[in-house]
Amino acid sequence: MNAYKKVARFSLPYLILREYFRFSFIFIYYRKFYIRTMVEDSGSGGSGGDCDNGGNGSSGSSGGDCGNGSGGGSGGSGGDKPNSGILSNGRLVKGAVSLPPKGTPIIVISNHQNGLTDALLILFALPRHFIPVYLARADIFKKKIIARILYFFRILPIFRMRDGRENLNGNEKIFREAGNIVKKGFPICLFPEGKHQEGHWFGPVKKGFARIAFQAAEALNFPDNFTIVPVGNHYEKYHGYRGSIVFVYGKPIALSNYYKAYQENPQQAFAMLARDAEVAINKLILNINVGEDKYKILDATREVERPRMAKEMGITKRRFSLPEKLQIDRYYMEQIRAMSADELNAINPPPLQTKRVGLWRIIAWIFLSPVALIGFLLNAPSVLLGEHLAKRLSHSNKMLRSGIEYVASEILFTTILYLVYTVLFFVFFPFSLWWYLPFLALLLICKITWLEFRCSAS
Repeated sequence: MNAYKKVARFSLPYLILREYFRFSFIFIYYRKFYIRTMVEDSGSGGSGGDCDNGGNGSSGSSGGDCGNGSGGGSGGSGGDKPNSGILSNGRLVKGAVSLPPKGTPIIVISNHQNGLTDALLILFALPRHFIPVYLARADIFKKKIIARILYFFRILPIFRMRDGRENLNGNEKIFREAGNIVKKGFPICLFPEGKHQEGHWFGPVKKGFARIAFQAAEALNFPDNFTIVPVGNHYEKYHGYRGSIVFVYGKPIALSNYYKAYQENPQQAFAMLARDAEVAINKLILNINVGEDKYKILDATREVERPRMAKEMGITKRRFSLPEKLQIDRYYMEQIRAMSADELNAINPPPLQTKRVGLWRIIAWIFLSPVALIGFLLNAPSVLLGEHLAKRLSHSNKMLRSGIEYVASEILFTTILYLVYTVLFFVFFPFSLWWYLPFLALLLICKITWLEFRCSAS
């Protein structure tokens, strides 16, 4: 239990590494990182304006978004059409995140589509004063060195039936420690599906999440302010550099509403909370839950149907930000779910779309190609080696690729490579400390330019 208790202690090295990871995750690996809140009303308007990485980042409780360039235009579905916003569930807005105050017992629950990246997304989207503790499957803690690393990054094991019935008693210690963790003000984060999915769909919420919540509340004598915070993530692409992500806060769930049911019938309370949590997360994400045989077709068709769906919703823009794409695709899926089986079977794969390249992009490629070439020469070893390693290690589960790629390329190989460049810099320029930061900035600018070229050409 000593290792468990260390999870909830202050750790300066952890905070330093978190900020380093945050920078490389938001500004290098991803192009745009949107934070939104679902507002459940029937008002008009779209997803709000977008800014690019270089804005306020993801640290504040007011949300925001970030990407790498200048600010974008303002979004909006406009008008007062009945279908504007995200279906009838509400609309996505900026700057309306209403998390409980620090010290409130909190459990954050999320959909799980992209392995380690989902956990990192929560870590960087929460305000900095929230330091989350994660619950993960126990089988990854078998090796002592791995277990120590996981404990350092505030990850605790949770045992499942497949880990052996004899090990399930170990969960009682975890449940008690979970109560102590939230009592100290550390939010617990978990993925209530019990596994990660392999696409834009959401599996059933397991009752084990509800059991953890109630036992943690019981350890705290059932506080009135114990809160479940549902969040959702949506990826433009699941792996590869320079994609975009939307992180959506949902309406908090007061656990106290279920205390009476828990005291009368715990199993019934588990089922009630699991059902309501599933509904809450479903409101925040794209869920193409039509069966594996039709998934790939509809996942491709939504791209083709998006302009037509946008017009029906009153969105008149030609280009959409990722939050706007999310709301349009959710509207499209509601139309799909309203179809009969025959209508659904009549949907065919869309024709291949040719990618048009604008004149301004061609001009930018010409002028920035020398910068991109420098970025390739200086950064290709770390990026390409990390990508190769990720492909090999994730061949049996493609949804693990993004997390492995990020950790290998950005955290491991890039750190080693830049340390080598730092040593070489001071060998050749021993008294040029003030020139080191511009040198480092130039490395990053060249790297981002090269990665943008790769992304545009793919």
